Amino acid sequence: MTFPRLEIDAKGSPLLAAIGRNELTDFQNALGYKWEDSSWTEIWRLEEKTNLLRPVLSPPGTYHLLWNSLTNKPDDPPYASYLAMAEVEQGVLGAPDTVARVHMERSTYSGAVTDQRRWAAMGDVVFEGAQALGKLRLFYSESLRAWQEVETAGSGDRGVAIGALDDTTALVAWAGLDEGLWWGELRGSAWFPGSYRLAGELSTAPRLRWKPNGGFWLAWATASPHIELSHYDGATWALPETLRCAYSDVVLPDLHFTNLLDLSRDGVQRPAIIWGAFDGRTGTEAVCVCVPNDSGWTTAEELPDAVDAVGIAIARDLNEDVWVAWWPRALTGVHWKHTYTRAVPSPPVLESDAGKPGVSWTLSEPAPETWWAVLRATAGGPFEPVARVRAGPSVEMAWTDSTAPAGNALRYRIRRESVDLRYRWETPESVDAIWIPKTGALRLKLRGRNPVVGRTEFLLLGARPGRLEVEVYDLRGRLVSQVTITASGAGQDTVSLEPGGNLPPLSGVYFVRAVEAGGGASETIKIVLFR
Repeated sequence: MTFPRLEIDAKGSPLLAAIGRNELTDFQNALGYKWEDSSWTEIWRLEEKTNLLRPVLSPPGTYHLLWNSLTNKPDDPPYASYLAMAEVEQGVLGAPDTVARVHMERSTYSGAVTDQRRWAAMGDVVFEGAQALGKLRLFYSESLRAWQEVETAGSGDRGVAIGALDDTTALVAWAGLDEGLWWGELRGSAWFPGSYRLAGELSTAPRLRWKPNGGFWLAWATASPHIELSHYDGATWALPETLRCAYSDVVLPDLHFTNLLDLSRDGVQRPAIIWGAFDGRTGTEAVCVCVPNDSGWTTAEELPDAVDAVGIAIARDLNEDVWVAWWPRALTGVHWKHTYTRAVPSPPVLESDAGKPGVSWTLSEPAPETWWAVLRATAGGPFEPVARVRAGPSVEMAWTDSTAPAGNALRYRIRRESVDLRYRWETPESVDAIWIPKTGALRLKLRGRNPVVGRTEFLLLGARPGRLEVEVYDLRGRLVSQVTITASGAGQDTVSLEPGGNLPPLSGVYFVRAVEAGGGASETIKIVLFR
């Protein structure tokens, strides 16, 4: 297995694609895997010679791949191959859509997809006599197997990236050996190159990734110890930022030269980034991973066991855990790992917030930006997830259950979230259960017969827990008596009007109602009082 690609599907499962080798024929077949039940399961296979798999920027929840098919036709010239794209849907690789015939040795290509159009870009080779020249090639398609090529200038032999700005416009970035890093827009069928260069001649491996709030991130390698990154708002580019790595080789850390690069494709504002850097002192490749936080970019961490990787990939799942994969040059197979939190939650403590049940818990250590599930069980039923809560800088966490079903005794658990079930962990359930009474329209009901004589009792039904007033009015609408009670929230309370106290002193016709603190009131009932 070589040259991995990583994605996260619409349900949050990691997907891995890589190139497999047939040891007898050296055919390179593409294979796809899905993370299920804490292991990788093969879900599709492309039985043909396949060069590097490249990512395709496509709408959230969709998954496309772009590759160089090395299966030649009988009348093809030497070194010919085909650029192809396909969608992986419900675990099945769709029929390949051939983009164009290209040079076999080219491996710089990129794709983008919207609901209305597909794009592909590559740095190809064209021949002028015996001289091979780099050539930037752009393609678009509004239907399967109907690709159109757009004439451009530039080589793109040091990397190319493409992303959709809308259904008719694509943003392109490319790097050439003698050109540096450039950009442009493909609007419909017309090419509009940018008016200025983004970076110098040693810039390579550009990678685009959309920003959730609009525009694109662009990162590139620099043949220096760091990578650079900018963002595009649809009209202009921001000044580049420098992202650095804490290299383990502290003897000559500046003698690193970045080359490989990948960005996570997810809904978080800043992508997670992986890059490779050649260590000029030791002659090996280092792999660095930058996981930004809510405040901004961080110093990247070198992966100690990813030495001499020549193929790298990165993805971030719905819990914001980062998955990385790499192919070490001297070893067979694709290697992988992911982040997770070591924090453990305490058993939940039941609380009440504005009459609503809630739970609070404490983490064993700070775990900012991690996700925790609240599980709820009614009566003797099973625990089911009802909420996901993101941790902040504090170890104290809480959640209010605004959807608690009435008429039930509720129990809660907290679960540490992880796509890898080996790292998912649940607390014991709450020590006590909390009873949620059934509430409905507030009603006041007279106990006994009407007319009434002496002590008078009412049933108060459907009252929320807390203070409320029982008011008595005469025929002229004047408030003649009032009593304050505290409703239990159990669904039924008793209210008494006593002679010589809060019962009107004179015989007559009166109107009685209950009014909650929030303004809700029962229907008014009429009583006839004899004294």
